[in-house]
Amino acid sequence: MKDIPRITSAEVVIHGILKIEWNDGYVGVVDLWPVISRGKIFAYLQDAESFRDFQIGEYGHALVWTNQNGEEIDFWFRFATPACRKAVGTPSSSGLIQSRLVRLG
Repeated sequence: MKDIPRITSAEVVIHGILKIEWNDGYVGVVDLWPVISRGKIFAYLQDAESFRDFQIGEYGHALVWTNQNGEEIDFWFRFATPACRKAVGTPSSSGLIQSRLVRLG
C-alpha cells in the first residue's frame, strides 16, 4: 500500500495564503481567502493574528485552528493525483468549499 503524503510544514505567506510542504517533497501555495471571506465558521480567520495561529493536524492531513470558543476549524487536504492537491473546508461549514493549491517549482 502506498503511503499517503503528510504535511511537514506550513507557513503564512500573507493573510489568507499559506505555503505548505509535504513529506514527499511537494511544495505548494493555497489561497484560503475566498473561503475565509465567506464568514460564518471562518469569520475567526479573518483576523490576521488568528490566521497565523494554526497547527498541523495529528496525522499530517489537515491544518487546524482553534477559535475563541475552543471550536476547531480544519482544512483537510485530499490527493486526487500527485500533481493535483485540493484544500477542502470542513463539511459542517455550509457544504464542501474548495480552494486550488498551486505547486511551487
